[in-house]
Amino acid sequence: MFKKEHSLNGLWAMFFLFLGLSTLIAAVGHGYSELSDNPVKFWSRAFAIVSVYFGGMASLSSLGEKRIREWLKWILSIQALAFFLWLTLDNTFLPIKLSSLFGLGLIVLGLHLYSFSRFSFKQDLWIIGGIVVNASAAIVNTYKWSFGPNFSYHDIGHVIMMVGIFIMYRGITNYKLRYAT
Repeated sequence: MFKKEHSLNGLWAMFFLFLGLSTLIAAVGHGYSELSDNPVKFWSRAFAIVSVYFGGMASLSSLGEKRIREWLKWILSIQALAFFLWLTLDNTFLPIKLSSLFGLGLIVLGLHLYSFSRFSFKQDLWIIGGIVVNASAAIVNTYKWSFGPNFSYHDIGHVIMMVGIFIMYRGITNYKLRYAT
């Protein structure tokens, strides 16, 4: 039993590790150059895709149906590969937005909505809330809402994402494995 819980915690740990690396490298990338296709930003974006993959894999424990879990593992793997290949051809923020929309917005959010409707675990609400808050950061980025040149939509989006990530972390720290992944 401990091994299964450790495995789940390991998947969420990888989610946060790659998300943190992505954010750190993005900060360096923004300081290095405003060009959207610089090589530093490529690795930030690549790590964001990997992070979304691990978030999806960790969320599969919410689903009891083994056959559907196996299909979703394949879908998550293909999704990560497809968005990574797209990123190699188009090193912009668009592949990351769509990867997050698909991986976090549809799969992870959907799994935790299903889990909450079935089990009423409050941890699922924290994860759902974090995803919703992070989605608002994408809206800020899309519409380029800023408070001026010193607090641009990049800055606002990152502040919102920090709040969303903290909310998700609150749910994940008390999350228990319900099914073997």
